[in-house]
Amino acid sequence: KRGRSKYPYYCTKEYSTPENSEDDVHVDGDQEEEESMHHSWDKVHEYQAHRDPVGGLLAIEDMLVSVSSSGEMKVWSIKTSRCRKKLQAHAGRVTGMVRQQGSSRFFTASSDGSIKRWRVKSGERQGGEDLLEEAAVTLSPISCMQLARVRQQECLVASVGSQVHCIDVDAMVSRVVVQDASAEISHLTCSDDILCVGA
Repeated sequence: KRGRSKYPYYCTKEYSTPENSEDDVHVDGDQEEEESMHHSWDKVHEYQAHRDPVGGLLAIEDMLVSVSSSGEMKVWSIKTSRCRKKLQAHAGRVTGMVRQQGSSRFFTASSDGSIKRWRVKSGERQGGEDLLEEAAVTLSPISCMQLARVRQQECLVASVGSQVHCIDVDAMVSRVVVQDASAEISHLTCSDDILCVGA
């Protein structure tokens, strides 16, 4: 927490690897693996990001998207380190944030029960970036969300209480794929048509 105002701000820090790191580090024998784990990064910039804890980060092209636990979203220019856009993305805590690979689209999930699809476009025009809320689906409070490939089709999988929902990323239509009334699902992961859940 930093900042000179009466409100604390939660920071997002940007790092890069040192340019001459390969020349500066000399190791041999059994020390090589241990030394490589201690490789340091140089801090490039520290953003005074949100008044609430940072709940998620995504790098999209030349932009950084951050969300706070209160549902606030900001789009930052990595080039200028300036906030280009600010909005209230959700009414509740953001519980998931994933980017669609190879695309400028990303998705957010929240305890307010909604999953939203966004598209962000870069540009230096006055007024900030274009951040478009393209679609949304409303369920119940969502505890976690991931992108997955099910039967060769990309979809979102999200836990809603004791259920797992599969959401079509284009149509934003949801259907229940797992119902486990024994416990509330808190974590999930999906790979090659195999879904694992934790409660």
